[in-house]
This record gives sequence, structure tokens and C-alpha cells, in this order.
Amino acid sequence: MENWLDEFNGSSLTPEEQQSFKSAMGKYKSKDEALIGGYNAIKLTGKPYKLPESIDKLPEEVQEEFKSGAMKVLGIEPGVDDDSVKKVNFKKGLTGEANETVVAKLTEFAKKEGIGLTKLQNLVEFVNTFGSEQISSFEAERQAAIKKAVETTGQELDRYYGAEERKNKAELLRKAVQNDCGLSSEEVEQLAEDLAEDGYIFRKPALARILIDHVAPLAKEGTTETHDVDKTKTEGERSLADEGFTKTAKLIGLK
Repeated sequence: MENWLDEFNGSSLTPEEQQSFKSAMGKYKSKDEALIGGYNAIKLTGKPYKLPESIDKLPEEVQEEFKSGAMKVLGIEPGVDDDSVKKVNFKKGLTGEANETVVAKLTEFAKKEGIGLTKLQNLVEFVNTFGSEQISSFEAERQAAIKKAVETTGQELDRYYGAEERKNKAELLRKAVQNDCGLSSEEVEQLAEDLAEDGYIFRKPALARILIDHVAPLAKEGTTETHDVDKTKTEGERSLADEGFTKTAKLIGLK
């Protein structure tokens, strides 16, 4: 049977174009079929490309290429891998260093969910900023609660001892802690810092009364210098340490 393509001249086409035409049109058995096929092709011109119902419908050898091309067209970054994740600034949104556990969890999540580099960086900044704001808010609330509790304790002690007597006893307690409890100057400074940080004792009126009634009497009237003089510090440094403790004592209600 004669092949209808044998009659095709195609003199206006290059040899390569002629070969491409014959390869494409070779599926039609006759000129009529070729004309109908061409007509159907014209009807489809301008219509949106119909995607496959599932990636599994495509041959395996083109699935990855199809996914890569589709993501590129849609502007979707490929998910991060061990190399690309190194470009993420995990400290963005923080004032200090990134937590290693958080970094590991975010990296694991991004790899599992196929999150791209840009979106992962945005996620890191959001998590860090939100976490920092929450911590700051929590700390502000904690400090406000401590201050209120210390003030309440001071008011209760004023009612119990009288305002003037409470101040006198608190001063004796400060001196007793600083001079008569067997603490080194470093221990006294550390204790002052701890009390200023938490103020626990001075949030508990009953505990404060125990200290005032049983520890304050250890102090001698007029005592101003610590018994444990740190020979490695100058007189000025020791004076500053005493001054620092006094300021801290005032802050937490000892003075």
C-alpha cells in the first residue's frame, strides 16, 4: 500500500523540517485523517493545558522532570536539603545565639514537609521573634509580680512591727547577713544578687519575720564593716561591694 506521505513535497521546508513533519504525521493513515487531526489541533489552540489527573499517570522517567518544571513555573522552591539549609540564618530575630534543639527541629520539619529555603528563613524569623516577645512579656509579668509581692510583704511587716521599727530591724538584718552569718564577701554579693533576682524571702511575710526576729539580733549596733575582709580587694573595691549590697537590700525591702 502506497504511503500518502510519499506524495508530500514540502519543498518550502528544510530537510530537517521535512523529516520532523513526516515523523509527526506518520501516525495518520491517510490525508483525510491528517486533515481531521490538523483541524482538531486548531480547535485546541489557545485552550489551557490539561494536567494529568495524577503524577502517577505519567511515565516514571518523566515524573521528576514534570514536578521540577511545574514547581519552577509556579515559583515554588524545592525543599531544603543538607546543603541548602546551611544558608539559613537561624539567629535572625534573636539577640543571642540560636538554640541547637530548635534549629534541629525546624530543619527536620522543613525537610519532612518540603519547605523551601525562603519560606524556611521566614519561618525561623517568625518563630524567633514571637518566642523572644513571649519571653520578654513573661519576664515583665514575673518582675511585676515580685515587686507587688515585696511591697505587700513590706506593708504587712509595717503593720506587725510598725513602720519605723520595721526599718530599724531590717537594717539590723542586713548587717547580720553581711557581717555575722559566716559568709564571705563573695557569698554576700551572690546572695544579694539572688535575692534581687527572685525576692523569694521578701514575698513571704512569715519567713521575713523569722529572719527579722532570729537573725537580725546577731548584728551589733553600729556594725558597718564585714568580718571577712577580702585581702585580694582594695579598700575601694570592698566599699563598692558593701554599697552594692546596700542598694540591693533597699531594692528587695531589707532596708
